[in-house]
Amino acid sequence: MRRNPGISHTLPARTKEELKKSEEYTTLEEKIEKLCLELEPTHTEEGISKLKPRRMNLYAQRLHLEKKVLDEYQGHQKLVYELPENCHGSDICPAEGVGKTQNQSLEF
Repeated sequence: MRRNPGISHTLPARTKEELKKSEEYTTLEEKIEKLCLELEPTHTEEGISKLKPRRMNLYAQRLHLEKKVLDEYQGHQKLVYELPENCHGSDICPAEGVGKTQNQSLEF
């Protein structure tokens, strides 16, 4: 995958809300909440040591789901490169003769 400096690193609010309303996400949230409520009255080390790994696993599943949706979103973004106005004749210029006007961009 080529580098895209303009890529979004977070989901847009609408997409994030749709994710939070999805059945898979709400199921994970309910399971996490249930385990958190079970952890509160548990004061023994044995009880805590059994419940914490389960909760961490659910957090990891939720994070994996969020990352999957973000990866899909990023995969649909266009590659846009803005070239500096003095790009011509430089070794770092991606295409000779391109970028002679300010804020000219290339799309792939």
